[in-house]
Amino acid sequence: MSENIIDVDIGLINAEGRFRKDFGDIPALAKSISDLGLLQPIGIDSGYRLVFGERRLRAFKHLGRKEIPARFVNLDSLLSGEYAENEFRKDFTVSERVEIGKALEGELSAKAEKRMKAGVHNPPENFPEGKGDTRDLAAKAAGFGNGKTYEQAKTVVEKAAPELVAAMDEGTVSVSAAAALTDLPKSEQAIVVKQGAKSAQAAAKKAKEKKAKDVGKKRAAPPAIQPVATAVVLHVINCMDVLLRHAQAEGVSVTSLAQRFLDEVEPDHPVIADRLKATLPAMAAIGQIYAAMTAQAEVKRDQED
Repeated sequence: MSENIIDVDIGLINAEGRFRKDFGDIPALAKSISDLGLLQPIGIDSGYRLVFGERRLRAFKHLGRKEIPARFVNLDSLLSGEYAENEFRKDFTVSERVEIGKALEGELSAKAEKRMKAGVHNPPENFPEGKGDTRDLAAKAAGFGNGKTYEQAKTVVEKAAPELVAAMDEGTVSVSAAAALTDLPKSEQAIVVKQGAKSAQAAAKKAKEKKAKDVGKKRAAPPAIQPVATAVVLHVINCMDVLLRHAQAEGVSVTSLAQRFLDEVEPDHPVIADRLKATLPAMAAIGQIYAAMTAQAEVKRDQED
């Protein structure tokens, strides 16, 4: 498979539908490629869809190149288990195998959807889809020991600084450690990697311990108290509470509030009349609330007696 590399017209390669947003310093990568050459070809499938190497492809475009070395990745053969896992791992970096895994997940989903539309609910016995979920099948076909390692590597590819991805690909930082370091800001990830493998391992251990501690705190935290009333009801209660506090601040007791109001209000006063008319329905509703809650309290008291 390592010999299956050809120069491909860049205009034929389809890189649409990919989700990567952070491509790092493409001009710097382009200069490195110009000085040292392309150390690792990109990967494409039989339909010239890009499987991995989008940064390298962009760097070649930046250099104005018309062709790029590419390796064909036969997704169907991978799903059929025709490649030995050990040999497969030698041909591709960890991050490239992540991209291959994503492509395989897409293939599996497309095949499953096609079968469903055709009314075929059980895949043929020699087709691997029936022997695990999509993620685990893609992980195994892409050369990962299990779905967990695949997900960790995927996290690194999607969230890590380029320096950390490179360290994972080179094997100086394990997949598990690299995944733990993605909790750090990218600038800190790059610094940790530059400090060497031991520093990265220590930082990863610290990040894992912090995450475990945070998870423990979250589990131990008491459940949040949920409101037992709608927003409207809570707002009305708050308004009544504000009214009560205002009266108390003015030196008016709860028992004298109503009498004070009746003594001082002038219903026919031009400034008061319209406002009072608008608020009477609300005061009637509050009176209804008072009557109902008083009745409920009496019933409860009678039951307790």
